[in-house]
Amino acid sequence: MSARVRVLSVIDDLGFGGDENRLLSFATTIDRERFEHRVVTIQPPHSWPSESWAMHQHYNAAGVRPSSLGGVPGPPAIAALHIVGAARRLLHKVNGLRRVLREWRADVIDAHLEPAALVSVLAAAASRTPTAVTLYSPVPLTPPPLWPVVGHLVMGMASVIVTDSEARRQDIRRWMRRPQRPVLVVPNGILPPQTARPADETRAQLGIPRDPGIRVIGQVAALAPHKGYMDLLEAARLVLALAPSTMFLLVGFPKADVTYRQRLERSIRDLGLANRIRLVSYPGPIGDVWKVIDIQVHASTYDSLPNALIEGMALAKPIVATTVGGVPDMLKHLESALLVPPHDPGAIAGALLRLVGDPALAARLGVAAHRRYRAGYQPPVMTRALEGCFAELATRRQRKPRELAELRGSI
Repeated sequence: MSARVRVLSVIDDLGFGGDENRLLSFATTIDRERFEHRVVTIQPPHSWPSESWAMHQHYNAAGVRPSSLGGVPGPPAIAALHIVGAARRLLHKVNGLRRVLREWRADVIDAHLEPAALVSVLAAAASRTPTAVTLYSPVPLTPPPLWPVVGHLVMGMASVIVTDSEARRQDIRRWMRRPQRPVLVVPNGILPPQTARPADETRAQLGIPRDPGIRVIGQVAALAPHKGYMDLLEAARLVLALAPSTMFLLVGFPKADVTYRQRLERSIRDLGLANRIRLVSYPGPIGDVWKVIDIQVHASTYDSLPNALIEGMALAKPIVATTVGGVPDMLKHLESALLVPPHDPGAIAGALLRLVGDPALAARLGVAAHRRYRAGYQPPVMTRALEGCFAELATRRQRKPRELAELRGSI
């Protein structure tokens, strides 16, 4: 092991997403006196689609210079989706990462999400490099090729699995086969989003009237079915009928299914609410969007510990969220947010109308949410926990995986 622990973070690409933000927070707050850190992407920057590299500029602006394996083939042809083709592509990526490991002599691999887990664990096996894998679900919503076949095997070879909520930890442990790997809970730590332009400019760009009397209810999340957008549209219909001085702002980029945005747009038109609901994919600093949101809503039907909620907490936004994943551990009903069941548009609408009609309650919940953010969801809290994990793995590099003591803890 070098004087400083060398941590190699591996991720498939740098699209807008919660884990990409988590990795950026870690990269900008790691202790440079104790650790050397490098971010490597499996896909090259010119990969399709362009959204898969939307956060590259944010990494560069923060002084983090990601590199890529290079030479990895572009989007697979249909034939490559079969087992043989997928295996060839996986082997190509594994060999590329093995070269990086030899050249940089990493002490620990920090792999993010399933595609990077497959490549990283296999590449690390020959060099006996400890590997921490960050996952948010044992069964991904859009599994990469080969994951259903070799996912259990690969996770059994990891040194430790990291997740962000106790709910997902229990899911992962139930899913795993022997040998059981340690599962460490480290909640996300996110910086308060920064803005680059005045709120009036953002409102004008998004088509929102400048009238301060219009309350903007916003959801910031990937455009994917599990984020509960269809439930939210039905809730919006109910809210807009009773609170005409409100508008809805839905902000996100499509994930996997690029047609989902079109279905949402069609649903908005069918509801006759195209002038009251804005659906946008905003490429600039997300702080610009947060500056025009008065009340945050998060209608997910499945989630772990959403970064968007942490951003809202950091900005003291009053929040309405569904009780999925680790959300009830992060926010308490009537203390720091209004929590409602998933798949219940009526409950979402009722909670939003309550905040619209009671500004004092909204302000009190926002202040309480901000206190919870400061206590446990700032980047240094997350980073110190991960540093402890990586330092432990590095010191035990010469031991067999089964000799690793289980890493326990939750922040």
